[in-house]
Amino acid sequence: DFLLHVIKPKILNAFGFVSFMVAHVFYIIAYNTAAQSIEPGRAFLQPWGILVPVIAIIIYTVYTLKKMQFEKWALAASIAYGCVILAMLAKAADLAVLILQTGTANGVISAILLFSGAVLFVASDLTISFLIFDKRYKKNYPLKIFNIATYFAGQLLLASLILTVK
Repeated sequence: DFLLHVIKPKILNAFGFVSFMVAHVFYIIAYNTAAQSIEPGRAFLQPWGILVPVIAIIIYTVYTLKKMQFEKWALAASIAYGCVILAMLAKAADLAVLILQTGTANGVISAILLFSGAVLFVASDLTISFLIFDKRYKKNYPLKIFNIATYFAGQLLLASLILTVK
């Protein structure tokens, strides 16, 4: 966060970007591991789970191409990052559904925390791409507030899972 918001050199922003992307890969691995512990042998993505990120990636790509003024490297990086975070959202949704299917006492709360946190994370990352890559949004303070609010709310919800998952 510090590197993305405070420091100006592009190499440090790139380091922050890569750090977040790696963190989302770890979320995907954690969600898959949790799903495997509930249902051993479960496919990485359920058939319905593949459709969600594919549609979202298409919408995201068309929207960013239409709305934002990217440099070519930034567009490619943003699309790659979008694929990773949408895969994280798909795995979070898959795990939330699996948790609901188990019927445990804390299952509903856990599923809500998990899916809501992942959605807020995606909203935060979408807005940060506007703030970082498109000069027209650099001083858009309502967007900056939305970005940081969704980021911390998403982190809080995902961290709260530790209180509900056994």
